[in-house]
Amino acid sequence: MSTQFGVPELQVRAVIGSVREPADAFMSLQLGQWTQKPVEQVVRVYQANQGKGWGVIAKRMGIKPGSAEFHALKSGNLTFSGHPVSEQGERPVKSKGRGKGHNK
Repeated sequence: MSTQFGVPELQVRAVIGSVREPADAFMSLQLGQWTQKPVEQVVRVYQANQGKGWGVIAKRMGIKPGSAEFHALKSGNLTFSGHPVSEQGERPVKSKGRGKGHNK
């Protein structure tokens, strides 16, 4: 996560220690990247809204419903490459695959 999000390993460890699950640390770093806000701010919003879901947290962080980031969050279209952002692009890419919806 340190490499992918360009933050020091100590900061990643601090985030992991501040959330319930390592996946929550990943999502905190992802939202911080998308909103260009410090991960500490994301963690504060996470802690104040535990149990409400990442969609609520994303909205509170300024990610608008309907945006590429919000759709990526809701569909789980996240990148787990371990490569720095500059190598994978800064915005989520919309999937061209077929979803799991009705008649698909």
